[in-house]
Amino acid sequence: MSFRSRASARWAICAVLAVLWAASLGLPAIRVAGGPELDGLDVLVQGWRGASVGVFAWYSNPLFAGALLAAVLRWPGAAGVASGAGLVLALTSFAASSLAQSTGGAAPELAFGIGFYLWLLPQAVLCGWCWAAVWRGMLVKTT
Repeated sequence: MSFRSRASARWAICAVLAVLWAASLGLPAIRVAGGPELDGLDVLVQGWRGASVGVFAWYSNPLFAGALLAAVLRWPGAAGVASGAGLVLALTSFAASSLAQSTGGAAPELAFGIGFYLWLLPQAVLCGWCWAAVWRGMLVKTT
């Protein structure tokens, strides 16, 4: 594969991941037991408040953006670290209720909608793709 076609593929992958992430903002993301259903944009706008009760999943968003930028700039190591850290933070969403309860915060049960899983998907794909690029680079250097 030529440099030009690899660059085009990298841009296309990054664009698809960004579009998937953006699409998640318009879909139902979290349903709070006995409360409202929040779409992805609601969660993006309000999610930073979760840090006050020990829930840091929202911070995966800036890490995803930084990792995506690093991937575009062909910095797979930096992209891998940022996307890996972001993915770990995103996965803490599954423990959000128990994390909030452990800090004494109000913690209703949460149900995750399609928007949540569509938000999580590009983060996981970016992480895997970046670490695969790092691994390929290491293999090339050692052979």
